[in-house]
Amino acid sequence: MACCYIAAFCISQLVKVYQFLDVDDAIRYNEDEPELPYPATKSADGGYTGCEKRNASLVLSLSGLTCSACSSAVETALRSHPDVDQVRVSLALQQAILIGKTTSFDTQSITRLVADLGYGVELGPRSPQEVIRVLKSKEDIARLKSSLSSLAGCATVIQMTGILISLGQGRIPSIILFAAHLLCAALTLFAQWQYISWIHKDGWKAICRGQPNMNTLVSSSISLGTFISFIDMLAYGTTGANSYYTTVIGLALVVVAGRYIELMSRRTTSEDLLRVYKPLTQSNHTRLHPSGKVVPQSYLAAGDHIIIPPYSIIPCDCYVAEGTSSINQALITGEALPVRKSVGDFLLGGTRNLGNELVAVVDKEQGNSFYSQLVHGAVEAAGSKDQENRTVDMVTKYLVGFVMSLAIAVPFKDIYISAKLLSYEAIRLAMARAMTILTCACPCALGLAIPSAVVAAVGIASQNGLLITRGYNTIQKLSSTQSIVFDKTGTLTRAVLDITEFETTEGWKKPITEFWTYICAVEEGSVTSHPIGRAIFTAGVSHLNGPWPETKSLVDTRNIASESGKGVSGEVSLGQEPWRRVDIGSMRYLLSSGVSDLPGVSEGKDSGMIAVYVAIDRKYAGTLYVMDAVREDAEKTIQRLYAKGYETHLLTGDMPQSANRISQQLKIPVLASEATPQDKLDLVKKLQKQGKAVAMVGDGLNDGLSLAAADVGIALYHDVATPTVGATVFILNSKLESIPLLLEIAELTMKQIRYNLVWVFGYNTLALSMASGLFSPFGIVLTPPLAAASNQNTPRIAKMTKPSINFKGDFVQIIDGQSAPTKETRHGLNPANLQEMDKVPVATQQDLDRAVAAAKKAFKTWSKTLYEERRESVLAFADAVDSYRDEFQALLTAEQGKPIPQAAYETDAAIEWMRGMAQIPLPEDVLEDTEQRTIISRYTPIGVVAALVPWNFPLLLATGKIAPALLTGNVIIVKPSPFTPYGGLKLVELAQQFFPPGVVQSLSGDDKLGPWMTSHPGVDKISFTGSTATGKAVLRSASSTLKRVTLELGGNDPAIIFPDVDIDKVAEKVAFFAFLNSGQICLNLKRIFVHQSIYPQFKEALVKHVKSYTLGDGSKEGVTHGPLQNAPQFKRVKGFFEDIEKEGWNVAVGGKIESSEGYFVNPTIIDVPPETSRIVVEEPFGPIVPLLTWSSEEEVIERANDTTMGLGASIWCNDIRRAHRIAREIQAGNVWVNTHFDLTPMAAFGGHKESGIGTEWGANGLKGFCNVQTLFLNKNVVS
Repeated sequence: MACCYIAAFCISQLVKVYQFLDVDDAIRYNEDEPELPYPATKSADGGYTGCEKRNASLVLSLSGLTCSACSSAVETALRSHPDVDQVRVSLALQQAILIGKTTSFDTQSITRLVADLGYGVELGPRSPQEVIRVLKSKEDIARLKSSLSSLAGCATVIQMTGILISLGQGRIPSIILFAAHLLCAALTLFAQWQYISWIHKDGWKAICRGQPNMNTLVSSSISLGTFISFIDMLAYGTTGANSYYTTVIGLALVVVAGRYIELMSRRTTSEDLLRVYKPLTQSNHTRLHPSGKVVPQSYLAAGDHIIIPPYSIIPCDCYVAEGTSSINQALITGEALPVRKSVGDFLLGGTRNLGNELVAVVDKEQGNSFYSQLVHGAVEAAGSKDQENRTVDMVTKYLVGFVMSLAIAVPFKDIYISAKLLSYEAIRLAMARAMTILTCACPCALGLAIPSAVVAAVGIASQNGLLITRGYNTIQKLSSTQSIVFDKTGTLTRAVLDITEFETTEGWKKPITEFWTYICAVEEGSVTSHPIGRAIFTAGVSHLNGPWPETKSLVDTRNIASESGKGVSGEVSLGQEPWRRVDIGSMRYLLSSGVSDLPGVSEGKDSGMIAVYVAIDRKYAGTLYVMDAVREDAEKTIQRLYAKGYETHLLTGDMPQSANRISQQLKIPVLASEATPQDKLDLVKKLQKQGKAVAMVGDGLNDGLSLAAADVGIALYHDVATPTVGATVFILNSKLESIPLLLEIAELTMKQIRYNLVWVFGYNTLALSMASGLFSPFGIVLTPPLAAASNQNTPRIAKMTKPSINFKGDFVQIIDGQSAPTKETRHGLNPANLQEMDKVPVATQQDLDRAVAAAKKAFKTWSKTLYEERRESVLAFADAVDSYRDEFQALLTAEQGKPIPQAAYETDAAIEWMRGMAQIPLPEDVLEDTEQRTIISRYTPIGVVAALVPWNFPLLLATGKIAPALLTGNVIIVKPSPFTPYGGLKLVELAQQFFPPGVVQSLSGDDKLGPWMTSHPGVDKISFTGSTATGKAVLRSASSTLKRVTLELGGNDPAIIFPDVDIDKVAEKVAFFAFLNSGQICLNLKRIFVHQSIYPQFKEALVKHVKSYTLGDGSKEGVTHGPLQNAPQFKRVKGFFEDIEKEGWNVAVGGKIESSEGYFVNPTIIDVPPETSRIVVEEPFGPIVPLLTWSSEEEVIERANDTTMGLGASIWCNDIRRAHRIAREIQAGNVWVNTHFDLTPMAAFGGHKESGIGTEWGANGLKGFCNVQTLFLNKNVVS
């Protein structure tokens, strides 16, 4: 039974191929949230209420679907119902959506239809909480894990008994052999009844309804094997019987294991559904403004004013009316960093308010929001069925019947041609042949070949800010796209336009505020349809005397009409004044409106501006000049599309002058300018008539017709309520550079689908041919045990796409992309047992010279590589490290000593840091832009970076230096610590598969190598992490050639505990952060200040938690704390323990170093040592900390700051305002409240005082790897 394993293979292959596209695996669930209803209410029959009435729609919540064949059976049955027009079944969501032929359903007959198939069914959709439970499949996974464990036990007993029977023939009494046979038979029957009865039930139910499925084949095979074993024992007795108990139980084990793998794989592909459903589990009620009344979110309509509290999910698309806050748009747009939003800015439904309370005006109700489209798009992909899918389903259905027919016909053929036609031996061999055929077939994987790829593609796209709707159909059309047509304004040019200048005629004698009031009154409705309309309205509001809502209350409008791509007009009355007609738009639009006194044709103040004309009562009143700047990523996107062979065109409704300017700048031909929406539609159709598959990229209502007509319509979202009519793909992250990525996703998906189909068809053809005996003349025979064994080997092929690297021995340094062996070698020690590890090279001065020369050469091209290409390489590298996560973890525990869970954290963090840093933008800053000049501040790479990595976090701190250096265009030479070289060397070795030679190199050596690197004239930048003493030596060495230097050095972090805390909970956390990694972290808590009023209780709780720790070899299960890493550090820490007796310190817990094989030190707390003692003043960098008391805020702040270090600190207090105030007075680079060591790649990390120079990570960290260049661009010609 290969079905489940091959299903897992198809999904695994797709995931491997897409890993370079920055898949986020870290999904957290809130298990304790209350159950909340689905936002759209449902009627008693499962349909929706409060929605637009169309033909009847019905949602069925299903259960028991285990594979694609199940969903296809349900879909076929439902489609046969007379009331049903269309059906879409989602295996992942266990849901069916029905569209009726009329306005009602016979729900009883529909549910009975599904129930008769043997599946559970309920009317209506599940709540979001229930959907998440289905997607996580926790109950099914728990059941399968339990069955797997028990079956393994049965299989072990049966296997051992089978060996006993085999070896005991003629040696063991018959009665014992008979008992052994009975034991195997009993265990086999028990296992089938207890653990896989669901397979038998489903398989034979399928037979009864005339639709045999994969479970039918499995059940038939297992039943046949059991039957043969019984009959054989009766026919030949205990000595001659050829039993298949081992094969049967092995097959059952493979079936359950395969189903478990399939379920886990399906859950992996459903993680994006989990991600988009999660916000629906938040509160589904919203407060109205200003009444404060709480209403359901489904009640909200356009124009409602709502209150958005801090940290809440924004319920629908809306505009900010009051307030300013940071918004996390990651779920919708894929942006890693929060975006600042203020009055007038657009908010996407489903995003999260991170800061202050906002008042917003609803633009679109919840059901029509971008977030709603994201949910529906993901669901649609999960259940999408196109003609190709249905063809595969049909093949799957008939393949099951073919296999069963083959399992009957081939054995009868064997019996017929047998020399002993009706002998039992011939019949037994025929039954064995039938069992082999039933065992090896895998029709079910065919049904997963397309859906698994589509679901994964849509998920990957959504994580990168792309929403693909209509599933396979859209992906297939994207993959065949030849010509891409771009709109100009808001697409190739910036979405956020500015009115840089305006002028009124001499005849306009009224206040300027009145001029703008007329404009705003007419343009308000255009805000959502075109970026120019929004720019005009936003500029107009800024010229008014008060907020627009106040002004609007004094204004009346009527007969507002807009003409897409041309202009807008209407009648406006200000207060009690008479109605006046206002026209705003292009020259041609105003001429068509009867405005006769227009000025001569203007091209704008300069070539970068668009002129918009204003007329009041059909008299020219003034001109607005709109700045229309090209997007930063437009040129790069067009270049990449050209390089990939795509044909591009510019199609715009703007003036020819503006279109030609963009055409020349981006080197893109103009298809047409001054094009109306109908013109755009006709031109797209013209390209299609030429036989070209066309994708249209636009952003506004005037693009709707052409978006719908194109083979693929791509709508570019920006900070306006972009209409989505006609588009099938939405670029939610506002990045044009996502288009090449979108096309690449489509191309890879189609390749994967083809590969899946070829592989599965190939496997079934070969396996069934062998099982049927076609290869018997060549001596190749497939028996039932071999068929079951082949199933177990199937998933191993999924690892073929993994980058190749050997973690066993052969640790090499890399110079210019090649292994660079050295004459001298050395080895590290496992600190837990002091056993020698593998040999590593010892680099020479000549090796360093060669590496620097190779780096200089590589820098010339790498620094000019497009940022997006550098980013993709870093992300692909991160995915490769992820694929070797287990190997890096094991290596980290062996060389560093940290327990497996902490090694897992560091490995995951190393991957997260690379992915996170790749999301941080570092754009050019335009400091000044006038008619005379433009001043631009930009960041350029420094050159060759030497990264000196410490031994406490050898993997995380290596990737934390590699990623920012490479992203910013530098090249890097990594020097791992001599104590922990192994992970760093493998990291750089793996990197060679993703970067050109010389871009990432490694040198391994002893204490001489560091000074050589820091003083080498060819090294341009030093990134060092280590002790303060060594950092000072690095600074002195680097000063001789004035290198750029970043130093992250030691710390002496205080924790200040206030008396209002939960003592036990805070003590547990403080102990954790004090002794994490056995105290070998620069950010460990090293001075714990506890308020005197709770000191005894806190000390008692702290000691209790420390005593619960288990010290030992980090590779052993249950160990919480490993050894110190090396002999010099062990010696230093021993010095502090010697001071205990010498200085007479009081010990709360620990205090002794017991003899052991490794560098083990028990966690120790010193009870109120003198403030001037070494344990308080210095950084031990080991598991020994002082516990101190305090009485007043002023005193404890002064004592916390009384150190030469300033790396980190934490405040523990229930009064958050008080804690925030104290945090601002601490002299440290990183201060936490009610936590510690909570780092992120998105934030700068660095120390004050002697804890370092510069910062790492975050945008500031990226800048640390750059030179700043200021460009003064004079616009005047010198004559």
